[in-house]
Amino acid sequence: MRKPALIDSPTFNDRDPARWRWAATLAAVLALVGAGYLAFISLVLSIPPAGCGAGSSCGEILSSSWSKFFGVPVSVPAVGIYLAVLFLIHLPANSWVLRFRALSAGVIAGSVAWFVILQAFVLHAFCPYCMVDHSIGLVAAVLLFINSSRAQTGRWLLAGITAAALFALGQIVQPRPLTSLKIPDTLPAEMIYSSESHPVGLATTLAGGWIGWSGAGL
Repeated sequence: MRKPALIDSPTFNDRDPARWRWAATLAAVLALVGAGYLAFISLVLSIPPAGCGAGSSCGEILSSSWSKFFGVPVSVPAVGIYLAVLFLIHLPANSWVLRFRALSAGVIAGSVAWFVILQAFVLHAFCPYCMVDHSIGLVAAVLLFINSSRAQTGRWLLAGITAAALFALGQIVQPRPLTSLKIPDTLPAEMIYSSESHPVGLATTLAGGWIGWSGAGL
């Protein structure tokens, strides 16, 4: 018996394509503007965003090595993924378009999770610009996956999350100065070097940050 084509199953987009495209396009455009702004001021102007002066949480985060991927601001690949999302939103739906929508949704969702973890447990500070852009990007990812939630797209979502995990691994192993990581006051002095420059040390720092954060909430 012939297996039904991926395009045969109804989705939210089939029921109301105009509404879905407007909502997804708006979210992707807003996320693209946010990422584009951060990329522009980092690459061209070399200044912090408005309101992110010296000593501010966003200034600290955006000047850290965690804001780059082997020297390239992380906002640059974000611009690329949101441009791809806009392209995929307006392509006629077929099996491969749906799969790449699911893949993009996984990349965005996985990346958002990684950067929130970094801010909460490694840097112990939050960047308002980043968090707003992450939130809007997550909305775009959810809309993309809703439109792609048909047979066989789950594995593509997982592939996107895996790609984001590999990106995170690259950030962990990339060379960075010793001052780029904020070390908790309770971390033993002999562990400072390893937590700055080695994945095992970073895992220890993440675990210590989680324990400290959990204890403070009790």
